[in-house]
Amino acid sequence: MGTTETTPNTAAATAEGTPAAKKRSDFNERQLGKLRKVSATCATAKNTLYAPGLALREITGAFVTQLDDDVETCRLVAAQTKLANDNLVLATEAEAAARLALLLALADIQKAARQKFRKGSTERNAFRASTLLNRESLARLEEITIAISEALTTTSLPGITPQKVTALPLLLKAYTDANDAQTIAQTAATTLRTQRDELFESIMLRHNQLLNAADGAFPHTTPSNAPIRRAFGLPPTRAYNG
Repeated sequence: MGTTETTPNTAAATAEGTPAAKKRSDFNERQLGKLRKVSATCATAKNTLYAPGLALREITGAFVTQLDDDVETCRLVAAQTKLANDNLVLATEAEAAARLALLLALADIQKAARQKFRKGSTERNAFRASTLLNRESLARLEEITIAISEALTTTSLPGITPQKVTALPLLLKAYTDANDAQTIAQTAATTLRTQRDELFESIMLRHNQLLNAADGAFPHTTPSNAPIRRAFGLPPTRAYNG
């Protein structure tokens, strides 16, 4: 517990100085472009003229279909992840606003207690008047708020109206609810990001397998394979080195 006295202004300044939530790990255009390239490769691989050559390299129709389906799934999960990231930003901002509202209310009470009671007195300490609130965890703020609310049931303070006394536990509940919502949003966003990223990595690995198979099935050393290699996105006159 700190000993520096806190005023409403210092509580507000610290809370407002908390970095705003940032969007995390949305797919960029480069990643979406890679998925489009995989879709194009799959479309080429489904061509009945090329399937037999790929099958000799252990790239079956089922392999290609599954890869193509997974691209669509990855796009869907990427969109869901973006929404989850956006929701996380909103939930984090709501939590910060709820925390600030509670800090300001508590700091107002602290100031009134410092006005009424001498430093070091039992009455003043009952209101945690020397506690630096903005560094306290949710659990500690909950403990402090409950203690101050109990003190207010027997002691009046200058400027602390019945409405402010009644509002204090409501502000605490708003903060704890916002914290719970932020935790849920964080879990959802993290789960979706993990699912999306693992699927994306798997797609890229299998796409590379497909390209290497096409490189072997339609070698660049055979000039007539040049159009086929272009259709697969392979260099027409040199080996693929992916």
